[in-house]
Amino acid sequence: MAHIAYMTINGEKQGLISSGCNTKDSMGNKYQESHADEITILSCDHHMAKAPHQHGKSHAPIRMIKNIDKSSPLLSTAFARQEHLDCVIHFYRTNEQGYNEKFYSIELKKAIISGMSFALPHTVHAHQEEMHEVIEFSYQEITWQHSISGTMGFDNWDQGGWSA
Repeated sequence: MAHIAYMTINGEKQGLISSGCNTKDSMGNKYQESHADEITILSCDHHMAKAPHQHGKSHAPIRMIKNIDKSSPLLSTAFARQEHLDCVIHFYRTNEQGYNEKFYSIELKKAIISGMSFALPHTVHAHQEEMHEVIEFSYQEITWQHSISGTMGFDNWDQGGWSA
């Protein structure tokens, strides 16, 4: 079964970019009232690598796919201005009782939007797909936390510079 994810984004200049993103005005009939100030994430992927016997490691940008919503113009502005962002992605799974439980999170500090793309799928051939955008975040700090198991990991570039 697919997991569900929601993201909050707080901009250094714009404030809570995700405010009101999961409302009827923003999402139409797909809104989730209990997640009003979060962005619904349709897909998320992230790649990290370290070659054997090398000192450095590389974190690729974390890539999100989301529907067009209230945050879309604000995220474009954050990209254009290279605004620093603090982001939290909460992942939910179905528990034994059949309810969603928050079990995992990824937190990004001093993130910037390093890439954006927009897609309107073919309206005849891909009529089930919706207009969406892909947002890539590079960051200075990342924290991974499994809240049910109580484990956590962290990485940081406090000497300047973002991940590649």
